[in-house]
Amino acid sequence: MAKHSFSPYELQTVEDHIIEHFGSISRTIPVKESENLNLRIYVIEPTKEKDFYTIVTCGMGAYKMELPDDFKDTDLDRIELLMYLSPAWNMDLALSKPTGLITGGTVTPIFGSMYDEWNYPVKILKNLAQAPVNNDSYFVMGNIMDDEEPLSPSTNDTGGILISPAYISEEGCVCTLPDGEKVRFLQVMPIQTYEIDRAADLDQSLIFHRMIFHNFIVYPDRYLYDYEDIFDEGLAYLIPLYKYNLVQQTGELAAFNHMAVLLRWLIENDLVNDNFTAKYPDEINTVKTAPDSIDLRLFIADKLIGALRCEILKEDAVDFIQSYCFNDIEGGVKGEYYDALEDYAVEYFEENNIDTDEMCDLEFLFMKYTENYYQDLAKILDELYEEWSEEQE
Repeated sequence: MAKHSFSPYELQTVEDHIIEHFGSISRTIPVKESENLNLRIYVIEPTKEKDFYTIVTCGMGAYKMELPDDFKDTDLDRIELLMYLSPAWNMDLALSKPTGLITGGTVTPIFGSMYDEWNYPVKILKNLAQAPVNNDSYFVMGNIMDDEEPLSPSTNDTGGILISPAYISEEGCVCTLPDGEKVRFLQVMPIQTYEIDRAADLDQSLIFHRMIFHNFIVYPDRYLYDYEDIFDEGLAYLIPLYKYNLVQQTGELAAFNHMAVLLRWLIENDLVNDNFTAKYPDEINTVKTAPDSIDLRLFIADKLIGALRCEILKEDAVDFIQSYCFNDIEGGVKGEYYDALEDYAVEYFEENNIDTDEMCDLEFLFMKYTENYYQDLAKILDELYEEWSEEQE
């Protein structure tokens, strides 16, 4: 029998809370390998209002973690964990055990990689839920875990961060047990090595603001990107906005203004490839027919995970982008588009007699995202593209 278990009344309280705030439980998966906890995982099906699967532990909160002094008065020593998965997630494979052939006492997995592709979120919850009781450790919101290797062959995610659950009210994040003890629900959001490496440079507020630009739902193959393929990313601009306390003046989406201009220009000039066009036909049609009705900054932040990559370009456009529009802030390398962008912003504020002393040499992030802004920068891109084209002749 497990050392730590909810009483029947406590278990019913937690289940009722999950049903009320997360949704109806369609499947219950006992975690038989858990020796110290009476642990199970509940599955909540996608609905019209919440178009994603929710997988959530129940039983982890029966163990009261020993928190350090800084957290003693927070009532956060009991937690349950959850993840959100795409409605396209293969839950049958995610919840099954891998099939194998037994030959001479050796098990050879069948479709092992396919199983791993869908099963790893469930495995993450099982392992993390048992970690505090097995290792006499603790978890709190903001903790970052790093396995250093991809969590499965289908993702570049190597770890995760614990955050307050998205799409849930504050009331829904905490369940009060019959004796008054509180169990907090925390969401495990997978993240990648490059995000984990940067976390040391960010204060806690920026880590959580970063989540605005990171989809809270895990999608199949969503993160299989070559990060050396990136030619610009919004986080590189978001960091200085927070570092110099400027974000209240600019807003977070300012980090994507010039990127949205570049993406729109690429689309209007038919420089994105067929794969990108096939994947986002509605968005591309809107850009070409009614650009004022789509905010490409949000599209980049959400659908493109905050970055522009050469993989979206036609082959003959890659050289142009790498020559004129590649920006590596950390490496100190940038193309002429960014020099022109910075000059344009400085000249604009000078012509309008606007004091820029408090802008920390980031004037281009203070420009308003308007149609005039786009048209002015599009002319710059037209000139650069013409220059590049002449060089190819």
